[in-house]
Amino acid sequence: TWESDPEGNNIYWTDGMYNIFGYDEADKNKLKINKDTYSKHLNTDDYLRGFNDNFDLVKEKDNYQWDYVIKDNKGITKILSTYGKIIRNNEHKIQKINGTTRDVTELRGYEKTLENKIEELNRSNRELEEFAYVASHDLQEPLRKIRTFSDALIIKYKDQVPDEVLAILKRIDTNAFRVRELVADLSAFTSLSTPDGKIESVNLSDIIVKIKTYLSSERSEVR
Repeated sequence: TWESDPEGNNIYWTDGMYNIFGYDEADKNKLKINKDTYSKHLNTDDYLRGFNDNFDLVKEKDNYQWDYVIKDNKGITKILSTYGKIIRNNEHKIQKINGTTRDVTELRGYEKTLENKIEELNRSNRELEEFAYVASHDLQEPLRKIRTFSDALIIKYKDQVPDEVLAILKRIDTNAFRVRELVADLSAFTSLSTPDGKIESVNLSDIIVKIKTYLSSERSEVR
């Protein structure tokens, strides 16, 4: 924590502030803390933004929050987050500013990592949507042709081939239809994250019957 006069000419630091700024115990008695002390550790942009903008704004509000980068007394770069509370007298004039400062370097690193992971996830989702779109459109046509040709064979040769061949052709047609359904379902699934996705009630009993039919058919084909 720290305490400052309105102009930042005299600032009091607790031990934690000395530690954050990289000063040892021996530095405490010989170091005068003021806004010039900060200017030695901040880059020019952060310093001007902080001590010009914030100290001007405190005339209109009772607190402020300020994130900035420093290079401490040992040359280590850190990200600090400061919260200042404005203390006023009865005439509404600023008497002092009390505040807390935290070293958030590690926290900001975690946040940056999380942002990168989120971006990777969003990119992966976009790629999945693109894949589903391609699969939905590019696979539908060959599947349609498989069904068309198998139906044509059944119609043309149903009286000339054994029943076993007809059964195989019907299975080809049935499985091609299933694949078309799966492709359509994949496309519908990837669209769930879009605002246009519709939510509707479904009958789970019908779904279970459908699954059991598929599994039963698969077992019979294996035999």
